[in-house]
Amino acid sequence: MATYTLKAVALGDLIVSGPEPFASNTSTSSDAISARSTITLPSGAEWTELLIDDTDGGATPFEDTDQGLAAPADFNGTSWPSGIDVENEYSYVIRPVGSTDPAEEITIYVLQFDNGSVEGITATAGLQRDVPYEIISGDSSPEASYSDLVICFAEGTRIATPDGPRPVQALRPGDLVETRDAGAQPPAWVGRQVVPGRGAVAPVRIAPGALGNTAPLILSPQHRVLLVADADDILLPVKALIGRPGIARMTVPRIAYHHLLLGAHHVIFAEGAAVESMYPGPMALAALGGLQRAAILALFPDLARGAVWPPARPLVRPGQWRRMTAGATTF
Repeated sequence: MATYTLKAVALGDLIVSGPEPFASNTSTSSDAISARSTITLPSGAEWTELLIDDTDGGATPFEDTDQGLAAPADFNGTSWPSGIDVENEYSYVIRPVGSTDPAEEITIYVLQFDNGSVEGITATAGLQRDVPYEIISGDSSPEASYSDLVICFAEGTRIATPDGPRPVQALRPGDLVETRDAGAQPPAWVGRQVVPGRGAVAPVRIAPGALGNTAPLILSPQHRVLLVADADDILLPVKALIGRPGIARMTVPRIAYHHLLLGAHHVIFAEGAAVESMYPGPMALAALGGLQRAAILALFPDLARGAVWPPARPLVRPGQWRRMTAGATTF
């Protein structure tokens, strides 16, 4: 038997417009598909971690049999005991209203609990808060690989602020975030990208405690984290740490990354771990879309003229770090 962690949203937390897509506990609604019913995840709605035991040991996908809760869970207004069935009954493909980009399509899987009622959904990627998604197709007999289901999201990462941790997607320019060296500072620009989550660009999952973080932390492989090397602070791309205890790649079809650009390069805190704010070097700017890059250059025109920001700490490449002695490097 294998145990997996799924992120799920309770049905009662979703806002639905149009014909009800979740009325059945066995099959999709043709009316909801033809009418393009919409689903919205509102601000304040929480994703719940469900521990799932697959009695086939992962040999078959997440489907409508042979899996159940591995631990009790409070979900959709009910306290569920361990051992009850959790079935993947049917699925819908959704995308933001107005979008025609296949890269923004997300598959949601409808969860039926204990051979009875539909209680919530899991998904192949995070949903943007307060954005209506339209249903464009459905499948009444879906199967999903556990590796394709959302385990954690970069979206939802909590950033330290003077008022306590806040989800990164809730931060706006002018809000304050805590920095290691300069107290509370406002982001000048915030951005969001949805990118593939496979291969060399697959996100890196940092288990609680691996980098001083108090909860799972998901970063892009190039995102730098603060370490101590030879008694000095450095900033190192997290991909260099893959394979160390609690640090591993995770594969998802797509992932939403959020950028926080402050007025200077800073060390900030994500889920309690010390990490960098966005460093607007040439490679980082080139990786953005044209409109996002233009917005940053309008705020900081010196960057367009080749200016280079001083880094918050020395920026160490993975190859350099590997040449340092393991005994001289601590988290």
